[in-house]
Amino acid sequence: MQSEIEPLLREAFLAAIPAADNNTAFENQGFNPAGKAKWYIFSFLPNSPEVATLGKKGSDKFTGLVQVDINISAGRGKAGVESDIELLRETFAAGSRFTNENLNLMIRSCGRSGPGRKVDSFYRYSVTIVFESRVRRNLIDLAVDFVLWDDGEAVLWGDGELVLF
Repeated sequence: MQSEIEPLLREAFLAAIPAADNNTAFENQGFNPAGKAKWYIFSFLPNSPEVATLGKKGSDKFTGLVQVDINISAGRGKAGVESDIELLRETFAAGSRFTNENLNLMIRSCGRSGPGRKVDSFYRYSVTIVFESRVRRNLIDLAVDFVLWDDGEAVLWGDGELVLF
């Protein structure tokens, strides 16, 4: 299911960098970085789904990215940033798969995106993780077995597949 993509990626992120467990800002959750020398932002940025296969038992293709921002105190060097980036690249290597009983997610790429930059009193490095997943649709079972469109093209709806002839 689409709603399971973000938690699956979040779980893999936290397993890759255990120190991120209580030091990460997640969307719409309270977080205060005050007093932290290093902390993270996990941003889940999905694209709109695309049709992968037709029919009530078909699937949709979901793509998108996760941006992990690694924030460290400004003016103190890279302080473990490179090792965090490597851990993320190892965990989310291109072709890596993350699964649960409802979905199979594949990583397309992972790497540092752009130069570091100063944000408030921190210096920020960003890592982008690009993913794709196919998720089976759960449509209501339709009682239609055969439909004739206005232009005379017949459409057979059988066993969840849409066949044009």
